[in-house]
This record gives sequence, structure tokens and C-alpha cells, in this order.
Amino acid sequence: MAMQPTIYSPIWPTKFTATRLKRGKVIFSEVGREVFCAKCQDYWPADSEFFHTRPKRKGGLNDWCKACQAEWKRENQVNKQH
Repeated sequence: MAMQPTIYSPIWPTKFTATRLKRGKVIFSEVGREVFCAKCQDYWPADSEFFHTRPKRKGGLNDWCKACQAEWKRENQVNKQH
């Protein structure tokens, strides 16, 4: 039986969550807590399935979703080759 990857969702202090809510950087929906991606300007679930983890950051997640990071990486690799 194949092991499922572990999905990480950081636990945020109440004050940090309140600040992020006020600034529009996080919302709560039927899916749960969702975080705003600074690049695509959309909300995604606040876990390691959609965002790369950054343990040293207060929120524990990157500012860009994984899809935006991958797109940026592809574009920059193509630009470096030419």
C-alpha cells in the first residue's frame, strides 16, 4: 500500500490570524482557511498541497501558490536559455 504524502497546515496564533483576516490575506470558506496568493491574486487552501512551506516565516507558507511558483520558474529557465 502506497503512503499518502503528509499535508502540512501551520497553526497560526489568534492575533496573527485576525491581522491577516483584516488585511484580506486569509479567508475562511467551506474548505477551511484559505490564503491569498500574491501573484495570481486568488485564494487557495492554507496547506502544503497548494503552498510551499517556509518554516522560518511567521505564517509558515510561501506568498505564492505552487502553480505560480512553477510558472515563474519555467519562464525564468526559458529566459536564461536564450
